[in-house]
Amino acid sequence: MFRAVHLEGVAGSLYLHSMPGRCESIESFLREYGTRKMTRTICLNDEQEIARKSPSYAGSLEAGTYRGERDVFPIANLGVPDDRAAFARLAHDTAARLRAGERILIHCAMGIGRTGTLATCVAIALGMSEKEARARILEAGGHPETPAQDELIHRFADEFAEDPP
Repeated sequence: MFRAVHLEGVAGSLYLHSMPGRCESIESFLREYGTRKMTRTICLNDEQEIARKSPSYAGSLEAGTYRGERDVFPIANLGVPDDRAAFARLAHDTAARLRAGERILIHCAMGIGRTGTLATCVAIALGMSEKEARARILEAGGHPETPAQDELIHRFADEFAEDPP
């Protein structure tokens, strides 16, 4: 399910989603992806997790039928990235792309924890306070699922909200 994040004053659109093909057919997902004119996917899974949890998504990637640009930044399930600086740069790059009008989908396995963590940091990079960003992402169905993810958001707001490292 495509879950829109309410962003005011931003030309683009941000959506949260579970792994494509995991909770719906890959064909249904790709139709909706096209209908919504999505331009970019940020995938927070590694290839092994995709193959295990959504073989149809893995097949679509292998066959070249997946549409749009795709950025891959694997984070372990319920985890946080090892490279916090690279994560902060990804959040700021995503914010810049949204300002420029891109239509971006972020996904992990279920579209909740890892997805919500990154999306919250993107909202902070767009200028929202940490509290407002958390509320907007929760409204769209994403949120940190672990204390480490919660702390990552808090540290991002303190250290990287203005500028990436």
